[in-house]
Amino acid sequence: MIAQLGRVRTRAALAAELSRDHTALPFALVDLFGNDLDAHAELIGAPGDQVVGFLTRGDGAQFAERIRIALAELGLGPAAVERHAALSAWFEHLRAFVKLEWHRTPDGLEPRAACYFRRRPPVATALARLAELGVDRRALTRADELADALDKATIHFVSTGFRPGHPPQHKLYFSQLADATGRAAAMVRLERVFDLFGVTGSAHERWRELHDASTGIGDQTVLVSISVAGGAAATSFKIDYPGVPAVRAAEWRPRPERAECVREIEQLCHRAGARTLSYLGVRFTPGEPAPALKYYTAVPVDPP
Repeated sequence: MIAQLGRVRTRAALAAELSRDHTALPFALVDLFGNDLDAHAELIGAPGDQVVGFLTRGDGAQFAERIRIALAELGLGPAAVERHAALSAWFEHLRAFVKLEWHRTPDGLEPRAACYFRRRPPVATALARLAELGVDRRALTRADELADALDKATIHFVSTGFRPGHPPQHKLYFSQLADATGRAAAMVRLERVFDLFGVTGSAHERWRELHDASTGIGDQTVLVSISVAGGAAATSFKIDYPGVPAVRAAEWRPRPERAECVREIEQLCHRAGARTLSYLGVRFTPGEPAPALKYYTAVPVDPP
């Protein structure tokens, strides 16, 4: 492993996207998670360069404490700290991930964060626990319906996102193995998800055209996720595809946007030292003619 490769590339990516007036805290958080980033670092982007951020992972109470410090430094409020502590205790501080982002908004640069736990709890157990944490039953019912549509008895990731001035927002991720023998069955289950959310028209047709090619080759796992927050059922869902090259990722967007999309992804991959995205997030919303995208690319532990 090249010493400090993850933290160096993460810092450089933030420096390239943020003005000098906005780098002090992001750089401090890179230093806070420096050893974690050297073991696993992912750079994050989105169309229009509206999002810049990074993701890393770790285990144990010390990693949880670093997340607590980050949430406090970002000014995300005591509710964020308390909710992360509840989830971290629930999952015994194991297989944890943290994502830190800065979003460009009309009001300026907005920090956001999320924590994830890859512990695969049973659906019924997880939904009961989230109900105890105050998540509305209508939101949880939609999650139960999604699990049924995907024939899943467990949840791959349980996540909570944090944003200034907003209550914590949970996200649930369900895995689908899209290998050579399971691709057809996975596609049938995903068709049920489009029916569940009422996503029709050009976005649905584009998915039918691109899904199989986006899963790549070999034993690929795609992730289907929704938010469970507030007093209503989720109205959109996201599919994360692994190992997607820039040109393939751009095909999800309308043709006039594709060249710029390729440029953004290739730039992000170059900053990470990677050849492809580690994951492409494709979000479907009823009434939207094309899905929204988000980019994740991992810094290789060994250079390509």
